[in-house]
Amino acid sequence: MAANKINKEWHERNPMPEEPTLEQLITWHVLHARHCGCRKIPARLMEIIKQRNIKIFEEEP
Repeated sequence: MAANKINKEWHERNPMPEEPTLEQLITWHVLHARHCGCRKIPARLMEIIKQRNIKIFEEEP
């Protein structure tokens, strides 16, 4: 998916949960990054993702 291009179908099938937990936020944003290029993962979540060594894309070392 090209950067800044919205994947409308993905967004329609995957709405952000209401009052999401931290785990739901992380999961949603990681999946969002894999399927849509409309925006970056928020910095505070990205820090947690890196601390937890969560891979966003398969090809990451």
